[in-house]
Amino acid sequence: MKFESKIISRLAAFGFFLLLAALFFATLLRDTEKYSFFENRNLTEEPQIEKQAVLSGTYFTDLERYLVDRAAGRNTLVKLNTRLSLALGKPVVNDVVVKDDVLLPFNEFDGELDEADITRRADEEARNIAAHRDAVEAYGGRYIYVAVPCQYVCREDEYPWYLENHSALTKASSKALFSAFEREGVEYVDMYAEYLAASDETKAKFASTIDNHYSIFGAYDTYLKMMERVNDRGAVVDVLAEDEMRVEKIENHYLGSRNRKLFDLWRNDEALYCIYPTRDVPFRRYNTGIEGRAGVYSLPAPGEYATYNVYMNGDMPRTTIDTERPGLPSALIYGDSFTNAVECVAWYSFGRMESVDFRHYKEKTLDELIDELRPDYVFCIRDYESLLDLTNNGQ
Repeated sequence: MKFESKIISRLAAFGFFLLLAALFFATLLRDTEKYSFFENRNLTEEPQIEKQAVLSGTYFTDLERYLVDRAAGRNTLVKLNTRLSLALGKPVVNDVVVKDDVLLPFNEFDGELDEADITRRADEEARNIAAHRDAVEAYGGRYIYVAVPCQYVCREDEYPWYLENHSALTKASSKALFSAFEREGVEYVDMYAEYLAASDETKAKFASTIDNHYSIFGAYDTYLKMMERVNDRGAVVDVLAEDEMRVEKIENHYLGSRNRKLFDLWRNDEALYCIYPTRDVPFRRYNTGIEGRAGVYSLPAPGEYATYNVYMNGDMPRTTIDTERPGLPSALIYGDSFTNAVECVAWYSFGRMESVDFRHYKEKTLDELIDELRPDYVFCIRDYESLLDLTNNGQ
């Protein structure tokens, strides 16, 4: 009996060893993958063995992350765990707050706000923006800052009572920044105030139920407010009116940033839309100086997911749209992904529109571009989550 028990134990141990070896070699073969589509992130790169990293222990931490990311069957296991968590009705799955009719980002708890730090950062941001404004006004241009609400701001009332909705941080940071703007004389548009004042129908169309960004309709409302501000000093910039455009639905299934994290296992019937002017206005498009296809939408092929990258083909470092209408003013729009959908309609109002995302564009600074291009209008578009972020587009 003891002999048979030893044989069984050794066979079990050998079988477990074979399983680990198989998983190890499968993991090595999977090393060619660099990107996780559903997590929408790059997988951890293999760490380099360096003396300092080994001695400090960071090498082993990075190695663990690398092996976890490259583990064979990882996507299948994560998807199965996501499916189980949704079936059990967990309120938060993969950092997504799951409700019957909306998916929201999970927010870390704010705790006690550091009002002094918020004020300091707001003052620094306002001084930076005022310096850019001065550079634009020096040659007769105009600078306008546009603050837009991200999803958790628009839908803060939809969070369960026991989860953080950042409402205190939203109020404190926006109040501090806009107060600093007013002291510095910086012109700004607060689209959250416009959102709160809008009808329920407009609100419902403005913010997505499954993505961090506003819809194309929210972007269009933002564009209208920008053009209203442009024209309030006697300028007459052509505005794309509702009766001069057509709206087309993209039939491909929409994979927003929230249901993407859930491996598209949550029921979703939201769709993406495109807005086109009914009047044909030809233009040339350049991506970082290289002429490309003259379009502002990157439509998916049949059967493919539609993602927010439909708008302007995602986060391009620098894009130029030249309508070759010298009688119209020029514009420079900078910001992160919240500029993309706005650009899809804003180009119509300008002879030449430049858009820059300083997270990816490093060739020149904002002031260097302003000095080179001397655009008639410079727009900074920032979402509420990034209001006090002083890096990249918050420079």
